[in-house]
Amino acid sequence: MAGTGLTPLKAAEFIEDVEQYMRGKVLEDEIVQLQERLRSFRQREQQLLLRRARLQQREPEIRTALEAVRGLLAKKGSGEQLQVDFELTEAIYAKAALQDVDSVDLWLGANVMVEYPLEEAEQLLQQQL
Repeated sequence: MAGTGLTPLKAAEFIEDVEQYMRGKVLEDEIVQLQERLRSFRQREQQLLLRRARLQQREPEIRTALEAVRGLLAKKGSGEQLQVDFELTEAIYAKAALQDVDSVDLWLGANVMVEYPLEEAEQLLQQQL
């Protein structure tokens, strides 16, 4: 799972002939091993469900930021001044006049904000959707 931050799990295999599979093996050891693999799969399922829920929660914010970046890109180099409402905190906004903006600051999470050129910010936000 390249780029996901998750370690790969060994693929589950279908046991067609249980008797043949168990030849020379200790039943209790195999049960413990299979239960451990099942636990790993369930743990991965929970991680993925949690990640999906977080992404679904963030999707409206990402779309809004992407629209803003695309608007800035459209006005870039035109010399035209753009009036925007800038969110200071939840439900508190300030008016701002922007002209020839080359970069934006994006929250990455964990109280980290990074400045990106507009083109890179658009790519990053698009990848997050």
